[in-house]
Amino acid sequence: MSMVIPIAAGIILYKESLGFEKLAGIILAIPAVILVSKPDASDENSRFRLSEFGLPVFLFLGAGLVDTTIKFTQHHFMNDGNRQLVIMSIFASAGTVGTIILGYDRFVLRKKISLRSIGGGILLGVTNYLSLYFLLKCLEDPKSESSTVFAFVNTGIVVISFFTGLFLFHEKPGRNKIIGLVLAVVAIIILSYSG
Repeated sequence: MSMVIPIAAGIILYKESLGFEKLAGIILAIPAVILVSKPDASDENSRFRLSEFGLPVFLFLGAGLVDTTIKFTQHHFMNDGNRQLVIMSIFASAGTVGTIILGYDRFVLRKKISLRSIGGGILLGVTNYLSLYFLLKCLEDPKSESSTVFAFVNTGIVVISFFTGLFLFHEKPGRNKIIGLVLAVVAIIILSYSG
């Protein structure tokens, strides 16, 4: 859902096009993300609690602002000469904060750190690095617009998450998730031809 923030920013701040096809793809992508992400009614933890509303709002705003900041940085400050430096600065900052938290957990709270956690962290870091690198390459392409890129990427994540849950974790998707998947695939097809 947070993709609406960078999409709106692309259209408003960077005067990107908003033709019928792109608008239709974005409109289909939003319910697709909601339906695939929403827990099934059979899930015990699916009840809405007002006390838990803060975290989703924080994540919505945070993720939307991160994507918008990435586009802003790419548009105003980034070029072929400094792209790697910018990416490395982002990951160095995250690594520094993570190391401080890890040190606190290990030496103050006396928590044990497993090799599995370290391996998982390295795998996640490499995946995030490559994701950011290729996202920036897409945003730099003069033929693409950020509003289409963010809609396409977020909808693609929904589709991949659906199939990962299905095949890797043996989840049984309900009707809403299947409808969301169909909408996501249609949105991706429309967005592919909207450029």
